[in-house]
Amino acid sequence: MVWVPTKTFLKGAKEGDRYAMKREKPAHQVRVDGFFIDQTEVTNKQFRTFVNEKGYVTLAEKPIDWNAMKKDLPANTPKPHDSILQPGS
Repeated sequence: MVWVPTKTFLKGAKEGDRYAMKREKPAHQVRVDGFFIDQTEVTNKQFRTFVNEKGYVTLAEKPIDWNAMKKDLPANTPKPHDSILQPGS
C-alpha cells in the first residue's frame, strides 16, 4: 500500500463554463484527508479467487446484528422489520 497525503483542491465547474450543470457550481475548495491505497488494482476475478480459497465472508454477506447496529443510531430508533435487516450491498 502507499500513502496518499492530505490534499486540498478546487472541485466544480470553472467560472463561465456554459456546459456545466447546476450541481457543479459554484466551484469550491475541498480537503481530503490522507489515506492508504493499494498500489495495484484487484480485479473481480482475483477477489473471487481469494474469497473461494480463504472462505472469506464479505460484510455484505454477514448477518446484521441489530444490537450492534443500534449503538450507532440515535436513541430510541425503532428496530426495522426482520425482512429489511438483511445482508446486502
